[in-house]
Amino acid sequence: MATSQDARSACGVDHSADDLRPETTQPVAQYDRVSQQSDTSPDITIKAESIPPHTTESASQRLARTKRKASGAPVDVASYFAELNQAYNDEDHDQDGTEQHDPNSEPVPPLQQYTQAFLQAERKASDTVRRVSEYVKDEPEQDSESLYMHERLVAIEHPAYPAPVRIAISGNSGIGKSTLINAILGLLMLCPTSDNDAGTLVPIELVHASADQPKKYAFHVDLHSLENCVKIVRGAIKDYYDSCVGQDDENPEMQDADRGGPALKVLLAVFKEKEEFADGETAAEYLGTLDSAEDPHALSMMLGWTHDIYKKLFAHVSKGPMSASTANELADIAEPFIQGTESPMIQLDDCESLECCVWPFVRLARVSFPHPILAKNIIFADLPGLTDTNAHRVRATRSYLRKCDFIIVAHTNTRAGDDPGFKKNVRTCHRLKRNGNVAVVITQSDRIANKKSARIPYLLDETARLEAIDRHVQLIKVEQNKVQHLLKASKGSNNADRGLLAELLHKEGLYKIHVKHAEILKKQIAVVARNRQVTTDLQSFYRRETKDPNDLRVFCVSSEEYLQHLQPHTLLEPPMLPLHLTGIPTLRHFIQTLPARSGRGEALVHHCLNVVPGVLNVITLSCTGFKPMMKREHLKKILIATREVLETVIRQIDLHEAQWLDKAEKLCVKWFKYNPAGFHAFLRHQGSWKTARCPRADWNQDLLDIAEEHLRPALDSLCDNGSKLLQEELAPNVVDLLEQIGSEVRTCLDSNQHGAFREFFENMQKYSKDVEVTLKLACKKFGSEVQHVVFNAMTNGDTNPFMKRMQTIYGLAYHAPTTKQNRTKHSARTNVFKSALLIPKIGPYMELKEYIESSVDTHLQEVEDKLLDKCETVFDNILHDFENVCPRRPDDTPGATKRRHALGKVVEDAKATFNFDVRAKLLECGLKLD
Repeated sequence: MATSQDARSACGVDHSADDLRPETTQPVAQYDRVSQQSDTSPDITIKAESIPPHTTESASQRLARTKRKASGAPVDVASYFAELNQAYNDEDHDQDGTEQHDPNSEPVPPLQQYTQAFLQAERKASDTVRRVSEYVKDEPEQDSESLYMHERLVAIEHPAYPAPVRIAISGNSGIGKSTLINAILGLLMLCPTSDNDAGTLVPIELVHASADQPKKYAFHVDLHSLENCVKIVRGAIKDYYDSCVGQDDENPEMQDADRGGPALKVLLAVFKEKEEFADGETAAEYLGTLDSAEDPHALSMMLGWTHDIYKKLFAHVSKGPMSASTANELADIAEPFIQGTESPMIQLDDCESLECCVWPFVRLARVSFPHPILAKNIIFADLPGLTDTNAHRVRATRSYLRKCDFIIVAHTNTRAGDDPGFKKNVRTCHRLKRNGNVAVVITQSDRIANKKSARIPYLLDETARLEAIDRHVQLIKVEQNKVQHLLKASKGSNNADRGLLAELLHKEGLYKIHVKHAEILKKQIAVVARNRQVTTDLQSFYRRETKDPNDLRVFCVSSEEYLQHLQPHTLLEPPMLPLHLTGIPTLRHFIQTLPARSGRGEALVHHCLNVVPGVLNVITLSCTGFKPMMKREHLKKILIATREVLETVIRQIDLHEAQWLDKAEKLCVKWFKYNPAGFHAFLRHQGSWKTARCPRADWNQDLLDIAEEHLRPALDSLCDNGSKLLQEELAPNVVDLLEQIGSEVRTCLDSNQHGAFREFFENMQKYSKDVEVTLKLACKKFGSEVQHVVFNAMTNGDTNPFMKRMQTIYGLAYHAPTTKQNRTKHSARTNVFKSALLIPKIGPYMELKEYIESSVDTHLQEVEDKLLDKCETVFDNILHDFENVCPRRPDDTPGATKRRHALGKVVEDAKATFNFDVRAKLLECGLKLD
């Protein structure tokens, strides 16, 4: 047996193999305890330059610092493993080597509205207005004027901020949307996740809790109407019967495997406490006894259950939100409302409960709780997938996407760059939101093989580092074999050196750590390369498809890895990806910048420089005058420019309808070749169908795609330019009108009267600014509404007028009677379908024209009405200001004079606060003061 000294020498590195070592790595033996203690062996001499300089921090702390320094920068392989050796050899690494990330430690974007100065300006403005309001309210003698002033002061105590930014997460089922939201919020288990592909079954909003919320969490439920719940149950019964009971085995085209399973899932959830639906097998057996989808006995019984459940449920949720102190308690309360569960329980009161899952009846769930991100005027929405097999959930998702402000399109790392369904979703969301209000998040970025792949284009530096790591692992494995051989020999000997055995075990553990960290580093390099590839591919696709000059924001993230960082972990056994490479901190930072787009800063400036000073000026005015009216002709002329943009779209439909009908006729020729049963199935399901022989097809979308080629440029122009033209034309005219009013007043005054009218003229400027802000908001809303009109017109869905007309055509064709010319059912149906679809000037394509024209015109009228209403309010205020400046019968009694003097002093103090203190804070946080 080898002596201890021989064994220790054998543990060193053979310097004859120096020419095989990578230049970027140092042999592990140079850093281990055996090498440090052996002074006699030339094989294990420590190079001076490889010893880290003396420092008071531990090796574990140095390793942590190395990782933090490497955030976003390539890791130097040699330095990394050298620090790893030091950390492992550090006797205290078990004590000081534990880390746990705090999400609240991540930097907040340097936005104006997140500064202390912004909050101080906000608070000082509200306090000042409240002080004047309370003074007016507490005056001993109240009259109509003081009541009017108090009412106006109460109305402006707080700024009129924009609504919270609604951020919707859109994507297919099972891609980790709920886990993504948990990671963004830095909470391990808030949104429910599922291992059985149940996913999100109900749209869930996450909002910041109000100050008076009794417990930390509150759960709000909005139900569908009873009528819709009845439709959901009826539809589920029909879908299951058509797919699994009443199917025609001889005509597989009439079958659809997609509908039966989801329908049964709905019925099992709602009627779980009934014997007939105790489990899937029992439910299938019961539903198999139905004579038809409208079986009177079964339908009457199930609809009776529906009414009873809905009545109890409605009474329960009408009591107000359900409260919880912990996330686990919240999950128990929410689960039956938003997900399926084996043992559901909804406690209605002390004596009664519902033992079923009612998610099919829930339109929207809302969870409110205090959170620093949500407090920044942000609302998150976790939505069901767009590829969900339940049509009601897809409709709910589409509806929410229309009303939200920003869409995050999520998809998994697998096929992220070449999945056609995912790319279609990106295009759809871009058309709905536009103007940079869509981003892409690629989830599960860590799920990638460590092996070098030809599909991942590595940079030269990355390839070199991978090769260096591989060479390092090869050296380690050689050393591992030596140690394992010596360990085996030592353990088999009765005279084994205990010190040597301990050192060998120590080295064995170190080598395992090295191999593990080598795999970690290789994974990180692969993730960086894959993320770069996916980002480049998606941005190229986006520019090509949308012609948007701005790059698509793409975030590649690993929610699971980020959530691991939130739990305690050792530095020697860290999560697979470092914090920055999880992508979540970058995404969180970006999300917190979105509220800046809503104009919160501009709203505070307008409030402090125009709204409040205007009301304070009103309190000091005393005059009479006239009430000018804004003529409707001013607006009528201005709206012509926007309507001209609309006319371009309408002309496109008139010009190209004949071309579209020719292409539609070619599609009909293709569809008429289906066998009678297949064609019948498509008619019965309104053009959207999938059978064993025919893949999923959507005739409505195929017909819409024909028109889109010509309409899309004009529609894009309407979305991009309509609102802009409207605002550019309206604003100068409204401002000119108010300036004209002020000019007319000035010409009627004597030179010695101008001082008395100072506040009045100041208010005229503030009224002008107020009208401008109203106009801006109205035009912004108009632009959003136009985008919705375009989306509804060109996307197959319930709100599409083309689709509604096609439903009529399907119905006519489905019920077409045979004639002498068309003696078979199939011939009669194809003839009616073709004649109804291809009729010019009054066919379904003209429905698009009428819908776009009437809808946009309606929204233009809303802008006109809103602006006129605002102008009427402004002119009412002008009249009131005149009457205050020159009262017909001034009250000159000593008491009235004294009261006016005291109130005037309070108002002047308030004005000074806004002119100096509040204004200084607004400037301090970087807001522009026009």
